[in-house]
Amino acid sequence: MGKRKTKKNLSRRARQAIRDELKIKQERERKARNLYEWRRERTRIRSDKALHRKDNFKFDTILKDAGWINVNRDKSVRFRSLAKEVWTKRPGLLTPPYLEGVSNLALISHTGTHAEWDPAGRGLTSAFRSLVTHVLGRYPAEANLVDSMLAKHESWQGAEVTARIVKAVISGRKVSGLAGTKELPPPLTRRMCHLMVNPDRPQTIVASARRAQVLAYGGKVVLARSLGNELLGGFKKIREEIFWDEVIHWLCRQPDLDPVQAAPLCDFLRIKYRENQDFHLKGRTLATVTRDMNLWHKQLNDLSRFKSLKDFTMSGFATCVWKKTQVVSGREVPGDVWTLAEIRNPKQLVTEGVAMGHCVAGYHSAIASGKSSIWSLTLNSSRRLTIEVHNRSKNVVQVRGKYNRDPDSRESAFIRGWAKKNGFAIGEYCL
Repeated sequence: MGKRKTKKNLSRRARQAIRDELKIKQERERKARNLYEWRRERTRIRSDKALHRKDNFKFDTILKDAGWINVNRDKSVRFRSLAKEVWTKRPGLLTPPYLEGVSNLALISHTGTHAEWDPAGRGLTSAFRSLVTHVLGRYPAEANLVDSMLAKHESWQGAEVTARIVKAVISGRKVSGLAGTKELPPPLTRRMCHLMVNPDRPQTIVASARRAQVLAYGGKVVLARSLGNELLGGFKKIREEIFWDEVIHWLCRQPDLDPVQAAPLCDFLRIKYRENQDFHLKGRTLATVTRDMNLWHKQLNDLSRFKSLKDFTMSGFATCVWKKTQVVSGREVPGDVWTLAEIRNPKQLVTEGVAMGHCVAGYHSAIASGKSSIWSLTLNSSRRLTIEVHNRSKNVVQVRGKYNRDPDSRESAFIRGWAKKNGFAIGEYCL
Protein backbone atom coordinates (compact mmCIF):
# COMPACT_ATOMS: atom_id res chain seq x y z
CA MET A 1 0.00 0.00 0.00
CA GLY A 2 1.21 3.48 -0.81
CA LYS A 3 1.74 6.43 1.64
CA ARG A 4 -1.51 8.05 2.65
CA LYS A 5 -1.94 11.69 1.61
CA THR A 6 -2.46 14.25 4.31
CA LYS A 7 -4.58 16.47 2.13
CA LYS A 8 -7.34 14.63 0.35
CA ASN A 9 -8.92 15.83 -2.83
CA LEU A 10 -6.30 18.58 -3.35
CA SER A 11 -4.41 18.97 -6.53
CA ARG A 12 -0.68 19.57 -6.69
CA ARG A 13 -1.25 23.24 -7.61
CA ALA A 14 -3.52 23.81 -4.60
CA ARG A 15 -0.99 22.29 -2.23
CA GLN A 16 1.72 24.50 -3.69
CA ALA A 17 -0.49 27.58 -3.18
CA ILE A 18 -0.93 26.63 0.49
CA ARG A 19 2.83 26.29 0.91
CA ASP A 20 3.42 29.68 -0.74
CA GLU A 21 0.86 31.34 1.49
CA LEU A 22 2.51 29.79 4.58
CA LYS A 23 5.90 31.11 3.48
CA ILE A 24 4.47 34.59 3.01
CA LYS A 25 2.90 34.43 6.48
CA GLN A 26 6.18 33.31 8.06
CA GLU A 27 8.06 36.06 6.23
CA ARG A 28 5.60 38.68 7.53
CA GLU A 29 5.96 37.33 11.08
CA ARG A 30 9.75 37.42 10.74
CA LYS A 31 9.68 41.04 9.56
CA ALA A 32 7.28 42.01 12.34
CA ARG A 33 9.48 40.26 14.86
CA ASN A 34 12.55 42.02 13.51
CA LEU A 35 10.73 45.35 13.65
CA TYR A 36 9.69 44.66 17.23
CA GLU A 37 13.25 43.73 18.16
CA TRP A 38 14.56 46.85 16.45
CA ARG A 39 12.06 49.07 18.25
CA ARG A 40 12.81 47.40 21.58
CA GLU A 41 16.56 47.84 21.02
CA ARG A 42 16.06 51.47 20.10
CA THR A 43 13.98 52.02 23.25
CA ARG A 44 16.65 50.27 25.35
CA ILE A 45 19.40 52.45 23.89
CA ARG A 46 17.40 55.59 24.57
CA SER A 47 16.60 54.50 28.12
CA ASP A 48 20.26 53.59 28.68
CA LYS A 49 21.30 57.04 27.54
CA ALA A 50 18.73 58.64 29.83
CA LEU A 51 19.77 56.35 32.68
CA HIS A 52 23.42 57.20 32.01
CA ARG A 53 22.62 60.90 32.25
CA LYS A 54 20.59 60.25 35.40
CA ASP A 55 23.38 58.13 36.89
CA ASN A 56 25.95 60.81 36.10
CA PHE A 57 23.74 63.32 37.87
CA LYS A 58 23.32 60.92 40.79
CA PHE A 59 27.05 60.24 41.01
CA ASP A 60 27.82 63.95 40.89
CA THR A 61 25.33 64.44 43.71
CA ILE A 62 26.86 61.55 45.65
CA LEU A 63 30.34 63.02 45.14
CA LYS A 64 29.12 66.32 46.52
CA ASP A 65 27.28 64.75 49.46
CA ALA A 66 30.31 62.61 50.35
CA GLY A 67 32.59 65.65 50.27
CA TRP A 68 34.63 64.55 47.25
CA ILE A 69 34.71 68.00 45.69
CA ASN A 70 38.18 69.61 45.50
CA VAL A 71 39.86 66.41 46.69
CA ASN A 72 42.84 64.55 45.21
CA ARG A 73 41.98 63.61 41.63
CA ASP A 74 43.22 60.00 41.81
CA LYS A 75 41.18 59.33 44.94
CA SER A 76 38.13 60.99 43.39
CA VAL A 77 38.41 58.79 40.28
CA ARG A 78 38.83 55.73 42.52
CA PHE A 79 35.69 56.64 44.45
CA ARG A 80 33.66 57.20 41.26
CA SER A 81 34.74 53.82 39.88
CA LEU A 82 33.97 52.08 43.16
CA ALA A 83 30.62 53.87 43.52
CA LYS A 84 29.52 52.83 40.01
CA GLU A 85 30.28 49.19 40.76
CA VAL A 86 28.43 49.41 44.07
CA TRP A 87 25.53 51.16 42.35
CA THR A 88 25.22 48.23 39.95
CA LYS A 89 25.33 45.46 42.56
CA ARG A 90 24.12 46.96 45.87
CA PRO A 91 22.89 50.56 45.43
CA GLY A 92 21.82 50.66 49.07
CA LEU A 93 25.49 51.04 50.05
CA LEU A 94 25.44 54.54 48.55
CA THR A 95 23.11 55.76 51.28
CA PRO A 96 24.18 56.87 54.78
CA PRO A 97 25.91 55.54 56.77
CA TYR A 98 27.36 53.13 54.20
CA LEU A 99 28.17 56.00 51.84
CA GLU A 100 30.66 57.21 54.45
CA GLY A 101 32.27 53.76 54.49
CA VAL A 102 32.53 53.57 50.69
CA SER A 103 33.99 57.07 50.71
CA ASN A 104 36.60 56.10 53.32
CA LEU A 105 37.40 52.93 51.36
CA ALA A 106 38.41 55.02 48.34
CA LEU A 107 41.07 56.92 50.31
CA ILE A 108 43.66 54.15 50.00
CA SER A 109 44.88 51.86 47.23
CA HIS A 110 43.11 48.54 46.71
CA THR A 111 44.63 45.07 46.41
CA GLY A 112 41.51 43.45 44.92
CA THR A 113 39.42 44.33 41.89
CA HIS A 114 36.00 45.62 42.86
CA ALA A 115 34.60 44.44 39.50
CA GLU A 116 34.90 40.85 40.78
CA TRP A 117 33.14 41.63 44.07
CA ASP A 118 30.09 39.49 44.84
CA PRO A 119 27.94 40.94 47.67
CA ALA A 120 27.53 38.53 50.57
CA GLY A 121 24.56 38.23 52.90
CA ARG A 122 21.11 39.76 52.74
CA GLY A 123 21.74 42.92 54.73
CA LEU A 124 23.69 46.00 53.73
CA THR A 125 26.12 45.60 56.64
CA SER A 126 27.14 42.12 55.45
CA ALA A 127 27.50 43.42 51.90
CA PHE A 128 29.71 46.28 53.07
CA ARG A 129 31.94 43.96 55.11
CA SER A 130 32.34 41.65 52.11
CA LEU A 131 33.24 44.65 49.93
CA VAL A 132 35.94 45.80 52.37
CA THR A 133 37.36 42.28 52.70
CA HIS A 134 37.41 41.74 48.92
CA VAL A 135 38.93 45.12 48.05
CA LEU A 136 41.55 45.41 50.81
CA GLY A 137 42.71 41.84 51.29
CA ARG A 138 41.64 38.25 51.75
CA TYR A 139 41.59 37.55 55.50
CA PRO A 140 38.49 38.17 57.64
CA ALA A 141 38.78 40.87 60.32
CA GLU A 142 36.81 41.68 63.45
CA ALA A 143 33.38 43.01 62.53
CA ASN A 144 33.72 46.02 64.87
CA LEU A 145 37.04 46.93 63.24
CA VAL A 146 35.51 46.90 59.75
CA ASP A 147 32.45 48.82 60.97
CA SER A 148 34.73 51.60 62.26
CA MET A 149 34.97 52.73 58.62
CA LEU A 150 31.27 53.63 58.79
CA ALA A 151 31.85 56.18 61.55
CA LYS A 152 31.89 59.89 60.72
CA HIS A 153 35.46 61.16 60.82
CA GLU A 154 36.34 64.77 61.51
CA SER A 155 39.02 64.91 58.81
CA TRP A 156 40.25 63.06 55.72
CA GLN A 157 43.43 62.19 57.61
CA GLY A 158 41.51 60.42 60.38
CA ALA A 159 39.46 58.44 57.87
CA GLU A 160 42.61 57.48 55.95
CA VAL A 161 44.32 56.28 59.15
CA THR A 162 41.32 54.07 59.92
CA ALA A 163 41.28 52.64 56.39
CA ARG A 164 45.02 51.85 56.52
CA ILE A 165 44.67 50.00 59.83
CA VAL A 166 41.74 47.96 58.49
CA LYS A 167 43.72 47.18 55.33
CA ALA A 168 46.73 46.01 57.35
CA VAL A 169 44.57 43.67 59.46
CA ILE A 170 42.71 42.25 56.45
CA SER A 171 46.06 41.71 54.72
CA GLY A 172 47.07 39.37 57.54
CA ARG A 173 48.77 41.53 60.19
CA LYS A 174 47.75 41.49 63.86
CA VAL A 175 46.52 44.62 65.62
CA SER A 176 49.04 44.09 68.42
CA GLY A 177 51.79 43.99 65.83
CA LEU A 178 50.69 47.38 64.45
CA ALA A 179 50.91 49.17 67.83
CA GLY A 180 53.75 51.65 67.99
CA THR A 181 54.18 51.74 64.20
CA LYS A 182 53.31 54.31 61.56
CA GLU A 183 49.87 52.72 61.01
CA LEU A 184 48.95 52.71 64.72
CA PRO A 185 51.29 55.11 66.61
CA PRO A 186 50.03 54.68 70.24
CA PRO A 187 52.04 52.14 72.30
CA LEU A 188 49.11 49.81 72.95
CA THR A 189 49.38 46.62 75.00
CA ARG A 190 47.64 43.39 74.00
CA ARG A 191 44.75 44.14 76.35
CA MET A 192 44.39 47.63 74.86
CA CYS A 193 44.31 46.13 71.37
CA HIS A 194 41.58 43.71 72.45
CA LEU A 195 39.53 46.57 73.94
CA MET A 196 40.09 48.68 70.81
CA VAL A 197 38.67 46.10 68.40
CA ASN A 198 35.74 45.36 70.74
CA PRO A 199 34.24 48.78 71.58
CA ASP A 200 30.94 49.26 73.35
CA ARG A 201 29.47 50.88 70.21
CA PRO A 202 30.60 51.63 66.63
CA GLN A 203 33.09 54.50 66.67
CA THR A 204 36.30 55.63 65.00
CA ILE A 205 39.61 53.83 65.48
CA VAL A 206 41.02 56.87 67.30
CA ALA A 207 38.11 56.99 69.77
CA SER A 208 38.32 53.21 70.33
CA ALA A 209 42.08 53.40 70.96
CA ARG A 210 41.75 56.25 73.51
CA ARG A 211 38.92 54.43 75.28
CA ALA A 212 41.07 51.28 75.40
CA GLN A 213 43.98 53.20 76.92
CA VAL A 214 41.81 54.74 79.64
CA LEU A 215 40.08 51.46 80.57
CA ALA A 216 43.35 49.49 80.59
CA TYR A 217 44.89 52.01 83.00
CA GLY A 218 41.92 51.75 85.35
CA GLY A 219 40.07 54.90 84.26
CA LYS A 220 36.40 55.28 83.42
CA VAL A 221 34.64 55.85 80.11
CA VAL A 222 33.56 59.31 81.27
CA LEU A 223 37.25 60.27 81.42
CA ALA A 224 37.78 59.12 77.82
CA ARG A 225 34.83 61.26 76.77
CA SER A 226 36.01 64.32 78.68
CA LEU A 227 39.44 64.18 77.05
CA GLY A 228 37.70 65.73 74.08
CA ASN A 229 39.24 66.42 70.71
CA GLU A 230 42.69 67.11 72.15
CA LEU A 231 43.24 63.35 72.04
CA LEU A 232 40.29 62.04 70.01
CA GLY A 233 40.93 64.29 67.01
CA GLY A 234 43.61 62.01 65.60
CA PHE A 235 46.84 60.16 66.25
CA LYS A 236 50.08 62.06 66.78
CA LYS A 237 53.63 61.07 65.84
CA ILE A 238 55.12 58.03 67.58
CA ARG A 239 57.26 60.04 70.01
CA GLU A 240 54.37 62.35 70.93
CA GLU A 241 52.07 59.35 71.40
CA ILE A 242 54.46 58.02 74.05
CA PHE A 243 54.03 61.31 75.94
CA TRP A 244 50.23 61.21 75.63
CA ASP A 245 50.21 57.61 76.86
CA GLU A 246 52.03 58.89 79.95
CA VAL A 247 49.44 61.67 80.31
CA ILE A 248 46.53 59.22 80.13
CA HIS A 249 48.19 56.94 82.67
CA TRP A 250 48.80 59.92 84.98
CA LEU A 251 45.18 61.13 84.67
CA CYS A 252 43.85 57.65 85.49
CA ARG A 253 45.94 57.59 88.68
CA GLN A 254 44.43 60.82 90.05
CA PRO A 255 41.52 59.84 92.34
CA ASP A 256 40.54 63.48 93.00
CA LEU A 257 40.43 64.45 89.32
CA ASP A 258 37.15 65.91 88.10
CA PRO A 259 36.68 64.52 84.55
CA VAL A 260 35.59 68.01 83.47
CA GLN A 261 39.14 69.25 84.17
CA ALA A 262 40.76 66.64 81.90
CA ALA A 263 40.30 68.68 78.71
CA PRO A 264 41.87 71.95 80.00
CA LEU A 265 44.70 69.96 81.56
CA CYS A 266 45.37 68.35 78.16
CA ASP A 267 45.39 71.84 76.58
CA PHE A 268 48.01 72.97 79.08
CA LEU A 269 50.14 69.81 78.79
CA ARG A 270 50.06 70.01 74.99
CA ILE A 271 51.56 73.52 75.15
CA LYS A 272 54.17 72.41 77.70
CA TYR A 273 55.22 69.52 75.47
CA ARG A 274 55.54 71.80 72.44
CA GLU A 275 57.76 74.14 74.43
CA ASN A 276 59.90 71.32 75.81
CA GLN A 277 59.73 67.78 74.40
CA ASP A 278 61.61 66.47 77.46
CA PHE A 279 58.70 67.50 79.72
CA HIS A 280 57.40 64.65 81.91
CA LEU A 281 54.76 64.22 84.60
CA LYS A 282 56.82 61.96 86.83
CA GLY A 283 56.76 63.28 90.42
CA ARG A 284 54.11 65.94 89.67
CA THR A 285 50.85 66.08 91.60
CA LEU A 286 47.43 67.17 90.40
CA ALA A 287 47.62 70.28 92.63
CA THR A 288 50.91 71.52 91.15
CA VAL A 289 49.83 70.92 87.55
CA THR A 290 46.50 72.66 88.19
CA ARG A 291 48.30 75.63 89.76
CA ASP A 292 50.62 75.95 86.75
CA MET A 293 47.61 75.69 84.43
CA ASN A 294 45.77 78.54 86.19
CA LEU A 295 48.87 80.72 85.98
CA TRP A 296 49.11 79.92 82.26
CA HIS A 297 45.45 80.92 81.79
CA LYS A 298 46.16 84.33 83.33
CA GLN A 299 49.09 84.90 81.01
CA LEU A 300 47.02 83.67 78.07
CA ASN A 301 44.24 86.20 78.71
CA ASP A 302 46.60 89.17 78.81
CA LEU A 303 45.72 91.46 75.88
CA SER A 304 49.21 92.99 75.84
CA ARG A 305 50.66 89.80 74.36
CA PHE A 306 48.74 90.23 71.08
CA LYS A 307 50.62 92.07 68.34
CA SER A 308 47.41 93.30 66.72
CA LEU A 309 43.92 93.93 68.05
CA LYS A 310 42.31 94.22 64.60
CA ASP A 311 39.11 92.37 63.83
CA PHE A 312 39.36 88.81 62.51
CA THR A 313 38.27 87.92 58.99
CA MET A 314 34.76 86.57 59.36
CA SER A 315 34.04 82.99 58.32
CA GLY A 316 30.84 83.89 56.47
CA PHE A 317 28.71 81.30 58.27
CA ALA A 318 25.23 82.25 59.43
CA THR A 319 24.49 83.40 62.98
CA CYS A 320 21.27 82.43 64.72
CA VAL A 321 18.82 84.11 67.10
CA TRP A 322 16.00 82.15 68.75
CA LYS A 323 13.28 84.22 70.42
CA LYS A 324 10.94 82.31 72.69
CA THR A 325 7.54 83.64 73.75
CA GLN A 326 5.44 82.71 76.74
CA VAL A 327 1.75 83.18 77.53
CA VAL A 328 0.96 85.21 80.66
CA SER A 329 -2.72 85.94 81.54
CA GLY A 330 -3.76 84.98 78.02
CA ARG A 331 -1.25 87.31 76.36
CA GLU A 332 2.01 86.46 74.57
CA VAL A 333 5.01 88.22 76.10
CA PRO A 334 8.68 88.01 75.10
CA GLY A 335 10.60 85.19 76.72
CA ASP A 336 14.15 83.87 76.50
CA VAL A 337 16.44 84.97 73.67
CA TRP A 338 19.17 82.57 72.56
CA THR A 339 21.92 84.05 70.37
CA LEU A 340 24.78 82.31 68.61
CA ALA A 341 27.34 84.83 67.29
CA GLU A 342 30.91 84.69 66.03
CA ILE A 343 33.85 86.09 68.03
CA ARG A 344 35.04 89.09 65.99
CA ASN A 345 38.29 90.33 67.58
CA PRO A 346 40.98 89.46 70.17
CA LYS A 347 39.27 91.52 72.88
CA GLN A 348 36.06 89.51 72.57
CA LEU A 349 38.14 86.33 72.52
CA VAL A 350 39.87 87.18 75.81
CA THR A 351 36.57 88.25 77.39
CA GLU A 352 35.06 84.89 76.39
CA GLY A 353 37.97 82.97 77.89
CA VAL A 354 37.89 84.88 81.19
CA ALA A 355 34.10 84.59 81.54
CA MET A 356 34.00 80.88 80.67
CA GLY A 357 37.18 79.86 82.51
CA HIS A 358 38.94 78.09 79.64
CA CYS A 359 41.85 78.65 77.24
CA VAL A 360 39.99 79.78 74.11
CA ALA A 361 42.44 82.73 73.81
CA GLY A 362 45.08 80.18 72.86
CA TYR A 363 43.34 79.68 69.51
CA HIS A 364 44.14 83.25 68.39
CA SER A 365 46.60 82.19 65.69
CA ALA A 366 44.20 79.59 64.23
CA ILE A 367 41.40 82.19 64.10
CA ALA A 368 43.62 84.90 62.60
CA SER A 369 44.80 82.52 59.86
CA GLY A 370 41.20 81.55 58.99
CA LYS A 371 41.67 77.90 59.97
CA SER A 372 39.07 78.07 62.74
CA SER A 373 36.26 80.29 63.95
CA ILE A 374 34.99 80.65 67.52
CA TRP A 375 31.30 81.11 68.33
CA SER A 376 29.54 82.05 71.56
CA LEU A 377 26.07 80.85 72.58
CA THR A 378 24.32 83.21 75.00
CA LEU A 379 20.98 83.10 76.83
CA ASN A 380 19.62 86.60 77.52
CA SER A 381 23.20 87.97 77.16
CA SER A 382 24.53 85.37 79.63
CA ARG A 383 27.29 83.19 78.17
CA ARG A 384 26.48 79.48 77.93
CA LEU A 385 28.76 77.74 75.40
CA THR A 386 31.89 78.31 73.34
CA ILE A 387 32.07 76.51 69.99
CA GLU A 388 35.03 75.93 67.68
CA VAL A 389 34.47 75.28 63.96
CA HIS A 390 37.05 74.16 61.42
CA ASN A 391 36.17 76.46 58.53
CA ARG A 392 37.51 74.42 55.62
CA SER A 393 36.03 71.06 56.60
CA LYS A 394 32.91 72.68 58.14
CA ASN A 395 33.21 70.55 61.28
CA VAL A 396 32.14 71.50 64.79
CA VAL A 397 35.13 70.15 66.73
CA GLN A 398 34.65 71.55 70.24
CA VAL A 399 31.64 72.59 72.33
CA ARG A 400 32.47 73.64 75.88
CA GLY A 401 30.54 75.35 78.63
CA LYS A 402 31.83 77.20 81.66
CA TYR A 403 34.91 75.48 83.06
CA ASN A 404 34.67 72.99 80.17
CA ARG A 405 31.36 71.43 81.21
CA ASP A 406 29.32 69.42 78.69
CA PRO A 407 26.30 71.08 77.02
CA ASP A 408 22.83 70.20 78.30
CA SER A 409 19.94 68.95 76.17
CA ARG A 410 18.52 72.42 75.33
CA GLU A 411 21.91 73.78 74.33
CA SER A 412 22.62 70.69 72.22
CA ALA A 413 19.33 71.17 70.37
CA PHE A 414 20.28 74.76 69.47
CA ILE A 415 23.74 73.68 68.29
CA ARG A 416 22.25 70.95 66.08
CA GLY A 417 19.79 73.38 64.51
CA TRP A 418 22.55 75.91 63.81
CA ALA A 419 24.83 73.19 62.40
CA LYS A 420 22.05 71.96 60.08
CA LYS A 421 21.47 75.50 58.83
CA ASN A 422 25.15 75.89 57.92
CA GLY A 423 25.72 72.32 56.75
CA PHE A 424 28.16 71.51 59.58
CA ALA A 425 29.18 68.06 60.77
CA ILE A 426 29.34 67.69 64.55
CA GLY A 427 32.18 65.78 66.17
CA GLU A 428 31.35 62.53 67.92
CA TYR A 429 32.36 63.72 71.39
CA CYS A 430 31.06 67.31 71.14
CA LEU A 431 27.44 66.83 72.22
